[in-house]
Amino acid sequence: MDDLREIYERIKLLRHNGVKMKEIAACTGFAPSVLSAVFTTVMPEYIKNLDKGMNRDEALDNALVWVNNVSKKNSSVRSAT
Repeated sequence: MDDLREIYERIKLLRHNGVKMKEIAACTGFAPSVLSAVFTTVMPEYIKNLDKGMNRDEALDNALVWVNNVSKKNSSVRSAT
């Protein structure tokens, strides 16, 4: 099994069992907002791309576009306030 898919499934299981993203982030060293954004946008897109038949590198490259999109969205929200 692909490592990123396995990590995604483990996080889903933890979340389903009531573990908060903040707690998971503390164990990984990621900021909770970063881990949450990756979990809700990049990882599902990556898995969807793999399921479409893309190889791992292509699937990850296409999924990482979401990192830039999330960053731009957060920047525009901050500048509007």
